[in-house]
Amino acid sequence: MINALSLKKQLYIVVTLTLIGFFFLAILSFFTLRTLDHSFLRVNELNDQILHMTRLELSVLKQDKKSESGQLKNLLLQAQYLKRFNQQNSTKGQHIDKIQTILQQWVEIKQRLIQSSEKLGRISNKGLRGALAGQMAELEKSLFTNFRKDFAQIRQTTSRFLEFPSKEHSHAVILALEAFNKKSEQLGFGTLYQPMLKEIGNLYQQLSQVALEIQHYQAQAGQHYQTLRLSIEDASQQLSIQLAEAQEEAHLAGERTQRLILGVCILVAVTVMLMLIRISQRVIGSLKSISSALSNLARGDLTQALTIKPQPHDEIDQAREAVNTLSHSLSTILSQVRASSATLNQGAAGLSKNLADMVRSNAITNDQAGAVASASEQIRAVIQNMAQGTETTYEKSKQAEQSAIAGDKVITQAISSLTDLAQVFDELSHQITTLEVSSGKIDGVTDMINTLADQTNLLALNAAIEAARAGESGRGFSVVADEVRSLAEKTVQSTQHIRQTVDDIQQSLQLLLQTMDRGQAHVQQGRTLGDQAANAIQEIKNLIHDVAQNNALLINNITEVTEATDSIANNMEQVAHSVSRNKQQSLEIQAYANDTLDKTEQLQIMTARFKCR
Repeated sequence: MINALSLKKQLYIVVTLTLIGFFFLAILSFFTLRTLDHSFLRVNELNDQILHMTRLELSVLKQDKKSESGQLKNLLLQAQYLKRFNQQNSTKGQHIDKIQTILQQWVEIKQRLIQSSEKLGRISNKGLRGALAGQMAELEKSLFTNFRKDFAQIRQTTSRFLEFPSKEHSHAVILALEAFNKKSEQLGFGTLYQPMLKEIGNLYQQLSQVALEIQHYQAQAGQHYQTLRLSIEDASQQLSIQLAEAQEEAHLAGERTQRLILGVCILVAVTVMLMLIRISQRVIGSLKSISSALSNLARGDLTQALTIKPQPHDEIDQAREAVNTLSHSLSTILSQVRASSATLNQGAAGLSKNLADMVRSNAITNDQAGAVASASEQIRAVIQNMAQGTETTYEKSKQAEQSAIAGDKVITQAISSLTDLAQVFDELSHQITTLEVSSGKIDGVTDMINTLADQTNLLALNAAIEAARAGESGRGFSVVADEVRSLAEKTVQSTQHIRQTVDDIQQSLQLLLQTMDRGQAHVQQGRTLGDQAANAIQEIKNLIHDVAQNNALLINNITEVTEATDSIANNMEQVAHSVSRNKQQSLEIQAYANDTLDKTEQLQIMTARFKCR
């Protein structure tokens, strides 16, 4: 199917297939890059999740060792940010929800633990511990020596309970307070120590309750911390698995892309290469056949004819057709040359034979003229004058014929020069038209410059108005605006000058085009007159040829008059002399005819090596 197309169309198909291949590669690369971009974006998202998860784990570990209310709120904010990040990036976030729930519970427990610790008092002079220490110090100041040991037992059990809170230690503190109260009543100091002991007991009840709450909160916080740590580790592991899968997917996508692009490139390259090889084989084969035909033409074989397919008729077939036309034209010309040379050869042979007969006749006439020389003396002068006039006329006619031939050549050269001059006029007219179009483009440029200058002038005017409003501070800006406006006005003047110059050029070009048209008309008129002059010269040549023939007839008539005036024998001496001169000329013409015969034979030998159709 592709062989039925022309060479140009086949090349168009090759270029089109190449462009389609590159376009397909561009589309394929675009979608592949989008896929790779999504894959790498997924990898980056997972990396960010792992990084945020690691930061969250470090923050939880830090807050487990040292709890601060503000930092705990930051942990909640981090968890919320991580959840929003998952929602925005469409990541599976069930483990994140679980971590957020556990983290919120752990933070709430830690906050309660912090509140209870602050209520208990982290140092002995704050909270319940400070109040209890103050009451016990007041009680200690009012103690007698008998109560020192019992008071020391209360302080010791209280310190043990605060260090290791438990129900046993709490019960020991209560027993120590009851023992001290019982002893004070036994010794009669109940009314003195009873209010302080009651206050210390109330404070201790509150402190004991808070301490046990702190112990309970610490246990819950430890359990939630372990659960939270395991959840974070599980989430990090899942994210690491997803990250590995995303990286593997990106790697596989890259490899698929490389294989696909390489395959398409190879397919396009092989297809284009095969088509180019097929086209080159066709072109090389055609060029070889054309070269062989031209070589045969150079060797003289004009019978060569290249085969031309009717379809497709492309540039190669046009070249074949041109070679065939050249061969046919040369064959026709050589055939005509052969025919002309054969005719000329026959004419030269006949002329040579006739001249030989003429020479013999002239010899006989010369002898007869000698015999009658005495009788032709009287008409010699008249015949001599007529012969001289006829000879002069004959020579003049020959010169006129040569001049007519030269004039024909000169007129032909003049017509050729006028044809070349007409082509020069056409090219010059085309160049002037192109120059006129270019000058028209200059008008568009000057219009644009005028528009810019008008806009610049308007801007300068606005700037001057604003500078006038600004007063003294805008004076410098006003000067710049005046300069810009002056420059815009100069630009407008310059563009007007350019437009005027371009208009002058265009008018000159129009005048030049009109002059060129008149010149072309004169050239055409000169060619017409030259053709007419050539025709007139041809007619002159024909007339001169007729004159020469009439001169020949006149010579024959003179001969007839000589024969008719046989009575004037005294003048026959001149006839004898003329016959002798004709004999010499006949010999020269015979030599020329023989030379012409030789030349025609040589021409036939030269054309014989060509094979014509």
